[in-house]
Amino acid sequence: MTYSKYQSKVVPLENNWRLNCLLPHLATITNPKGERHTSYFGFNCYEEATAFSQYLTENNLCSRAIIRRSQRLSLCNYEIKSWGVGSAILVRILNQQDLPLINFVNQEQQVS
Repeated sequence: MTYSKYQSKVVPLENNWRLNCLLPHLATITNPKGERHTSYFGFNCYEEATAFSQYLTENNLCSRAIIRRSQRLSLCNYEIKSWGVGSAILVRILNQQDLPLINFVNQEQQVS
């Protein structure tokens, strides 16, 4: 599965690392070899970020996640910086890009 067709903006970082802005509330950082290092999910409220972080960790969709004031996603107040996120969840989010991420979580819980 690939999400490269969704890539909208690449921001060069130090030492040939790249910030790949996929949506205003979704980005990844890749190393010089193009391998994903971290993923970022953006939110305007802390409670929504907390709910999505719990969703990621409880469903083993990442290896680690932290919530912080947004540093990479400039249009969001908070972001989740996460490691070990697979392409499948990124593609599912991109396919429903018109939904806020918290709605994505609520929709997934209703399906389960």
